[in-house]
Amino acid sequence: MKRKIFLVLTIIASFIGYLRQIQINEQVQRLQFAPEVTTPGDVLKDGKLVVNGFARRDIRKFDSSQISLLNRLFRFKQWDYFHLTTSQVYIAVAFVDLGYVQSIQFTFYSVKDNYFIHKDKVVYPFQSKQFTLEDDCTLKGNLTRTFKSDAINVEYKGWLHNGVEMRGIQINFDGFEASFVMESHQQDDLFILKPFTEEGDKFFYSRKAYGWHSYGQIKYNQQTHKFTKANAGMDYGRGIFNYATFWLWVSGMGFSQDHRIGFNLGAAGDNVKGKETSDEGIFIDNQLYVLSDLEYSFDLNNLEKIITVRGKDFYLEFVPKTTHLFTEDLLLIDVKFRQLIGVFNGKFKDIEFSDIVGLVELNRAKW
Repeated sequence: MKRKIFLVLTIIASFIGYLRQIQINEQVQRLQFAPEVTTPGDVLKDGKLVVNGFARRDIRKFDSSQISLLNRLFRFKQWDYFHLTTSQVYIAVAFVDLGYVQSIQFTFYSVKDNYFIHKDKVVYPFQSKQFTLEDDCTLKGNLTRTFKSDAINVEYKGWLHNGVEMRGIQINFDGFEASFVMESHQQDDLFILKPFTEEGDKFFYSRKAYGWHSYGQIKYNQQTHKFTKANAGMDYGRGIFNYATFWLWVSGMGFSQDHRIGFNLGAAGDNVKGKETSDEGIFIDNQLYVLSDLEYSFDLNNLEKIITVRGKDFYLEFVPKTTHLFTEDLLLIDVKFRQLIGVFNGKFKDIEFSDIVGLVELNRAKW
């Protein structure tokens, strides 16, 4: 019996060691945008991605019940990420569910004070799940989530008002309080349908929303920052990912004169030849303009240098102000997750913008 137990433990240890040695593909490819998807239908069929491309509307229905129990426990990754910017602050809260681990993540940065806060709380497998993430990426009715812990408390509500999606978020912990409402007045969003394999059994489905109207207040360091004209957005992500994953995400929101501006750029090392899908676009007054043939200039090993992105009728420059490195090392999990918050300057066609607050995020993960 002891010999059998030893053999099983040895096999498990060897398998974990094998997984930890898998290399992360960090090739950042110059991609063409995949075709636009305009026909309604399902995201998955028999647990596999049906179509590759992007959509401007919520016309594809996601059904996680098609995903096998084994994948739901170990390979299915989900998150709802809400972010808000003013000319002075960046604030974000994420509900993350990896199947075997849940977490709540919170980030705050004040450009004026150069003041940075990051909070995260991990819920391990032996603890009860704290929240459930819905399949629908667009609100169909009222939602409530509450996350309370020794590190951070988050209350989230979603509701419809005259057909408009509304989200309310409250965050508090020692010395910090934030409360804000987000209103979606979108003409376009960016829905990504991206395969990681030829068969589509590994995939990423996402809703990238920018330019929601937002108002609220933040209290910290005996200061109160009220805002009535802010930009907010949502990053809804669902997918079955490769064990070794890499991505670079560039995101910002702000104003240029009377124009609301939001941009979503990205690069990853998991593209299937012939089915490449980038998630690059800029929102002007809630309308999406697709960007392609972009050329990035950056150093993956030193993102604190100025980052530039160039394309036809498009230029973007990112000046980092602060950086945060989040790491998690738990046997099968090896995450190195870096976020840089700073300001963007740039131009799209005849619209120039400057000092737009946002982030650059680099994720290297074995999960």
